[in-house]
Amino acid sequence: MEYKVFYLNYKNNEEISSSSPQKMTKENILKKIEMLNEHNDNFFGIIDSNDATLQFRATPESKVWAEIPIPKEKGSYGAEIEYQEVVTILKELDGSIDKNNYSNFGFDSWGKTNNSIENDPCAEIKNEKKWWQFLK
Repeated sequence: MEYKVFYLNYKNNEEISSSSPQKMTKENILKKIEMLNEHNDNFFGIIDSNDATLQFRATPESKVWAEIPIPKEKGSYGAEIEYQEVVTILKELDGSIDKNNYSNFGFDSWGKTNNSIENDPCAEIKNEKKWWQFLK
């Protein structure tokens, strides 16, 4: 079974943009996802045949933020999980990504907050891609 993937690995500067995702088998995804353990903020996204996306971002707390963006709801369903849960989720993928399969995922609105990148005066100076910019 193949999916389209996009990712950013800060450790070796390897990137596949979400605007040009590449096809990858589930077996290769399971090998590549190990990049989440290599650097904080590494990012990996999977797109199914219905254009639903499941994405993961490594966090400094040695956890992984997993989420399914739902543009028509202007938000994402997600949760902070352990790396081993990422592997389990990927092994159980059956061809389609459905937010209803993840009861621990809560909804987060994309509404602007005081902590948003638009209000960060240092964001332009950093000139570094942020994980959430892949879906813009």
